[in-house]
Amino acid sequence: MPTIELVLMVRYSVAPMGVQPVLDEQRVTRHAKAEHEIDHAGEGKAGEQSGRRRPDRIGERGPQLPEQIEQRDDRDQRGILEQRDEGVDEAGYDVAQRLPHAMGGLVQTEVEVLRRLTESVERPYAVVLGGAKVSDKLGVIANLLKTADRLLIGGGMANTFFMAQGRQMGGSLVEPTALDTARDLLAKSSAKLILPVDATIADAFKNDANTRVLKADEPVPDGWQILDIGPATIEAFRAQLADAKTVIWNGPMGVFEMENFAKGTRAVAEILADLTAKGTITIIGGGDSAAAVQQAGLADKMTHISTGGGASLELLEGQTLPGVAALQDK
Repeated sequence: MPTIELVLMVRYSVAPMGVQPVLDEQRVTRHAKAEHEIDHAGEGKAGEQSGRRRPDRIGERGPQLPEQIEQRDDRDQRGILEQRDEGVDEAGYDVAQRLPHAMGGLVQTEVEVLRRLTESVERPYAVVLGGAKVSDKLGVIANLLKTADRLLIGGGMANTFFMAQGRQMGGSLVEPTALDTARDLLAKSSAKLILPVDATIADAFKNDANTRVLKADEPVPDGWQILDIGPATIEAFRAQLADAKTVIWNGPMGVFEMENFAKGTRAVAEILADLTAKGTITIIGGGDSAAAVQQAGLADKMTHISTGGGASLELLEGQTLPGVAALQDK
C-alpha cells in the first residue's frame, strides 16, 4: 500500500499562533494524490473484491481516473486561491476549520497566558510598550487603556505622543499621520498613559554619536534625535511597576542594538526580572523584547516569553485569530 502523505502548506502571518492562514500557491502539494492515498480502496480483501474506495469526507467522491484527479486538482487549487481574493478572514477561517487541526503545547500555553490577560488578570495590571512605530499599536493601546491599570510608553513611539503635546522633536522619529489619534488618547486617558520624563538624545544615528540627557519639557534641538529613555524615566517606570501583579512588555525603550542606547531597554528587563522573583507575572511579548531579555541573559527570569509576536498583540487588541478560533471550536 502506498505511503500516506498529505502536505498542505498553510502560511500564517505570525507563527506559531495561527493567524490569517493563506494558501501558498508555491507549496500546495497535490491533494488529489493525498485523497487517493488516504481513503484507498484496499482495505484487505473486501477492498480488492469491490474495486471501490470509500468516499472521502470532503467531497464524497468515488474512484476516479488519474487524469480526472489532475483536472479536478487544478480546478480545486484555483478555487481555493480565488477565495483568498474574496477576503482573507473568511477564506482563512474556512481553511482552518476544514483542515485536520489540534492544539500543541506551545500554542496552548500562549492562548492560556493571553486569555488570562483578557479575562482574569491579576491587578494591578501594567503594560510597557515600546518600539519605533506607534501606528502599529494604536488599536492595542486603545484597547489596553480599557483593561490595564497603567500603560507605560517608551521607545520611538513615545515621540509621536510628545509631538502631539506640542513639543519640538528635532530629527526624532515621528509619525505625523498618527498625531490626531495620539492627541485623542492623551485627552481620554492621560492618567493611565505614562510617558518618559526624560530622554537620551544624540546628534547622529550611530553608537559613537555625541549624547546628552534632555528633560521631557525641553525641545529637541535641530539635528538631534531621541534614541533612548533617560535615567529619570527608568526610575519613574520602576516606581510605576513596583506594586504590579501582572506586567506585559512589548517593544524596546530605545535603539537597543547600539550599546550606548540600550540602557533603557536593559533596565526594563532587569526591573521585570526583579518583579518576577517577587511573584509578579511577567510576560514578554516576543520580537525585539524577547531578543532584549535574551541579550541581557534574563530570559529564564521571566514568567513567560511569548512566541506569538504580533499575533499576541492582536489578541490583546480584541481581534479573533482564525487559526486559534478553529482550535478552540474543536
